[in-house]
Amino acid sequence: MAKQQLKSLIHKAPSVIRAKETLSKENSVSLRGVTGSLKSLLLIDFLESFSTRVVYLGCDTEETEQIKEDLELFIGEERVAYFPVHEIRYHGWFTSHTTSKSSRVSTLERLLEREAQVLVTEASAFTINLPSPSDYLKSKLLLRVGDHVEFEKIIDRLFEFGYRREEFVEQPGEMSVRGGIVDVFPHSCNYPIRIEFWGDTIESLREFDPYTQRSTRSIEKITLYPQEINKNEERPGGFNLLDYIGQDCLIVVDEPPLIKKNFLSKLLFYEDDLNGQYEDRWRLFEQKLNNFPKINFISFHDQEIKDKVFDLHCKNQDTFRGNLKLFRNFIKEVNHKKLGNHQEPPYIY
Repeated sequence: MAKQQLKSLIHKAPSVIRAKETLSKENSVSLRGVTGSLKSLLLIDFLESFSTRVVYLGCDTEETEQIKEDLELFIGEERVAYFPVHEIRYHGWFTSHTTSKSSRVSTLERLLEREAQVLVTEASAFTINLPSPSDYLKSKLLLRVGDHVEFEKIIDRLFEFGYRREEFVEQPGEMSVRGGIVDVFPHSCNYPIRIEFWGDTIESLREFDPYTQRSTRSIEKITLYPQEINKNEERPGGFNLLDYIGQDCLIVVDEPPLIKKNFLSKLLFYEDDLNGQYEDRWRLFEQKLNNFPKINFISFHDQEIKDKVFDLHCKNQDTFRGNLKLFRNFIKEVNHKKLGNHQEPPYIY
């Protein structure tokens, strides 16, 4: 079935229509029976129906990544931002894998530049203290071909941004200087950038292959941001991802009870530092979420959820655990209930 047909089916579903109509009058609604790729299709429908940024909060890393990939397939990578929470705890400090760090830095930049339309992340991402959005935006460095800038000041600025000086640039977060050439590899770029100077004038900007060190294409400008964003602090009072998304957005919370568990489990690592304030952190986060229009995906009607609930009557496909007899019985049941024994199912022992 074509993508457009799938989107049309979701858009015209009676429960989805009623839920969106209710949300236009109230601040929060819940949808039950939302599973698998239906979640991604609903996010796309919300994006197109409300013409606003959509933020998806998941509670399972594997499923969250799958939703991100579904969205990229349907609406394009350039419209989807992903803020991962994978981290390694090492002697009390956090170090992120290069890929995760690149996604984080890129996401913050795209949120501030208003480029990303859908943000996909997990609730525990909001426990991470980040730089002030206004300070982060003010600190950016815009370089264009023909600009007159002091060569040494550019190098000093890159050090301030957290770039590591290497002989050759191969990984994100690295820079190198050779004569009048500065190579820099931002975490938000797929390829490093070669900045060629003539005195204090930028003569050219080019992407290049880090393995062959050969230029691949010329560009007219590049915007550079600080590369160190994790404050390694989990105490109240800082800024977090909510401060970067703006006010004009719709929050989609996948399984609120599990979201709370996901959020608190991250904070429990810091129980000593927080002096037992992690429950207060959750309440503060919940209050901030309630300032946004919100749609909950739920499996059960939890008593704590006071919203109107609309049921989509969708369920996951049974895996049958590799048991062909179970699969045979399923086909027989479908044939009986849905097809009225119209078609004989294939023989399975």
